Amino acid sequence: VQQLKDRAKLEHPSILRVYDIDEKEGRIAMEYVEGGTLRDALRNGALPRSLAMRTAVQIINGLHYAHQRQIIHHALTPEHVLLDRQGNVKLTGFRALNSFMRLQKTDPPEKYFYLPPELFRNGRLSIAANIYSFGVMLHEMLTGQPPFSLQQIQAFARQHAPLLFDEHSAPPGAGGMLRRCLSSSPEERHHTIRALGEELIAWFRGCEAQAGHQEAVAAYKDALMIAMADGKISKAEAALLAQKRQELHVTDAEARLAAAEARQELRALLHEHDAQR
Repeated sequence: VQQLKDRAKLEHPSILRVYDIDEKEGRIAMEYVEGGTLRDALRNGALPRSLAMRTAVQIINGLHYAHQRQIIHHALTPEHVLLDRQGNVKLTGFRALNSFMRLQKTDPPEKYFYLPPELFRNGRLSIAANIYSFGVMLHEMLTGQPPFSLQQIQAFARQHAPLLFDEHSAPPGAGGMLRRCLSSSPEERHHTIRALGEELIAWFRGCEAQAGHQEAVAAYKDALMIAMADGKISKAEAALLAQKRQELHVTDAEARLAAAEARQELRALLHEHDAQR
């Protein structure tokens, strides 16, 4: 009961509110959320990157708030991440009856995806344990799949076989971050959920910057195709292209590749035109 009372003190936008605990009646009044769960959202595979980031940051903020108050989530799974119709996160299940510390033979096999490896070795729930479980959900949000198979988890539990996931399945640049928070050793994970969040945001901003640069290179290639359309680039057009390339920060290698692709696309267009004549 005291644990529930401690949980009820959590007041954060990303944590489900507990309004009242009636010990005599054995009832708890909680916030109502109209929507679904992260598990529902994951049924169709990976989330769009921007949605995955929005969801992940809200989970991180809620966990960070709880961790600052020495409260650890006991069953961090997609089923305990509620999502309202606007996509706002509400964490629940901090002291769930299906806690990782109360494993039952009747538990669904999927629960083991999120079980921190140290609990197979009589370890304890901790901030590091929450970081691991969050890492599994983050991998699912970004790729649509858990990082480890049930066979790998069973081999680890029985024979301490290493838990290794295919970093190539992760989005570019995210492999190292995921590897760290999914380490089977708690000491090798991020020290706080906030530290993981900062690395996640930095990675996402890098992705956005890269996407923006790719758009810039595409714009330069479009300008090249227009200039090449009559078969020859004039001096005036060359000067304008050089200015555009400088403004868009297109490198020599990118400019050469764009020119080669532009020529190839123009030849294909001309071939298609000739074939239709």
